[in-house]
Amino acid sequence: AGLVVSAVYDDGTKEVIADYTVDGFDSATAGTKTITVTAGEFTATFTVEVVINVTITLNAVNGATGANLTWTAADVDSYNVYRRAYEGNVAGEWELIATTAETAYIDTTVANGIKYDFAVAAVAGESESEKCEAVQIIFVETVKGIVLSNTPAGVQIKWRANAAATKYWIYRYDLIDGVWTETMKKSHADLENTVYVDRSAVSGTEYRYTVRAMIGTTQYSEYTEGVAVIRLANVTNVSISNQNEGLVLTWKAY
Repeated sequence: AGLVVSAVYDDGTKEVIADYTVDGFDSATAGTKTITVTAGEFTATFTVEVVINVTITLNAVNGATGANLTWTAADVDSYNVYRRAYEGNVAGEWELIATTAETAYIDTTVANGIKYDFAVAAVAGESESEKCEAVQIIFVETVKGIVLSNTPAGVQIKWRANAAATKYWIYRYDLIDGVWTETMKKSHADLENTVYVDRSAVSGTEYRYTVRAMIGTTQYSEYTEGVAVIRLANVTNVSISNQNEGLVLTWKAY
């Protein structure tokens, strides 16, 4: 490896030359370099392209407003963010969607249920590195329209359907020592009926619920803050009796 300088004579013969000088080469910075090689009274000038040699590790997850991308930093000027979408299992062309000096980007133009590859390339001056190893996600839109209500059977959770979802997960949080702590996680595969009843909720207790949509076995929508409710069971054992002072109602206390 390295530079080999040869003299080419009029008769077509060649000879490797060991005594020469090289000017203009700098591997520390990327870009086009004009190299001058001098051997005795002869000089030769040519250009080479020094590429950016960095390693970038990319992470992509579903967020509340789009695909959240983060990556490791490099000593460069900026980063180009690339995306390609799939139609079925066929990948489209890479497209440049952003240039940023930050190490994070939110792609808010992704569509629910569509598979994407993302990649990042480093930029220094007018030079660009190779794209990093691509990361693939299916964008899953955050579940919306969560409504809680007390029913005779328990706390009812309803939400708006996600057209691309293949399953939902319902989460319940209890306030334990001042911290909302997950105490229940239930799968829900009835895509036509986006309603779930938590029959284990205790009357008089405050809970917080949220729902995540899922596509396949690994792609989830982002968590939402959730909705809080106090479980109030139906009043039972109601009785009415005539008393001297009028009608008296009694019921079972909770």
